[in-house]
Amino acid sequence: MWEYILAVVALVVLCGGWIVFQMWINKQDPAKPKFETKGCGCHTTKSKCVENKVKAAK
Repeated sequence: MWEYILAVVALVVLCGGWIVFQMWINKQDPAKPKFETKGCGCHTTKSKCVENKVKAAK
């Protein structure tokens, strides 16, 4: 029983550490673009997504 609890706690610590590491990396590299979604997921830019919405509305 304790082996499983220790494994779960270790996994939680590992995941938490990974999140903290990612946040630290983000602060260290200001040239890296921030995470944002681009468009609707089908296109690489928001303008193409808007164009398709306008076409679909017509």
